[in-house]
Amino acid sequence: MKIIKFLVIIGSFFSLSCHSKNIDWNDYQQSAIQINEPVLFLDHFGEFSQLNNNLKLGLIDYGNKNKKYSGGNYVLKIYGIEVLNNQKEYYLFKSTVPLKSSVDLKILYQDEKIVAFRTREFSEIDYVKRPYKKFSSNLFIYNKLSNLVVEAPVVDSSSANLESDYVNILAGDNFSYILKEKKYLYEADVRESSGKLEKYKLILNSELKCLSSTLGCESINSQKSLKK
Repeated sequence: MKIIKFLVIIGSFFSLSCHSKNIDWNDYQQSAIQINEPVLFLDHFGEFSQLNNNLKLGLIDYGNKNKKYSGGNYVLKIYGIEVLNNQKEYYLFKSTVPLKSSVDLKILYQDEKIVAFRTREFSEIDYVKRPYKKFSSNLFIYNKLSNLVVEAPVVDSSSANLESDYVNILAGDNFSYILKEKKYLYEADVRESSGKLEKYKLILNSELKCLSSTLGCESINSQKSLKK
């Protein structure tokens, strides 16, 4: 598994030459590598993690999107996450980021029923009058049996300008199952610009219903994944 330093992640920006590329779920070389050690950290489009014989999770590039605003034009990168579940492809998530962005995905937990993973987006918004940096992180829980996807926002932060620090940033997280209580628990450390650590906690029952969340259960979104 790759170990990517923070500064490297910030520096690995998309270029204007990036185009949509369909993932090759049958890439023998990539699959062979994962027989002994599944890839748990994805930071390049077109990569996938083979979690078992019937389940693969991939980070997908859908190409660029031109946008207009009063001050001119800018380009966004469209990306998403897909799953190959029992030879059927599903969209789990789709979003856009500025071209000067870095996106990664980390798989946190898996059992017979679910797989939990977290995304991070590091972006530079340089097409506005006062450019700034943006960071966001979201938790996703995919029910392999029902195709239900639960999305929970963890951090959504920005900086005053391109040189200053983010107001908040993810410092570490973990996902676990409490067997005695039959509950799923997600915990994260969120570091403020002052250096202080704040705790984020999400508790779900075995059916993935929110029981409590630091940001409120109303912030949790649940929906069926779409078949490709």
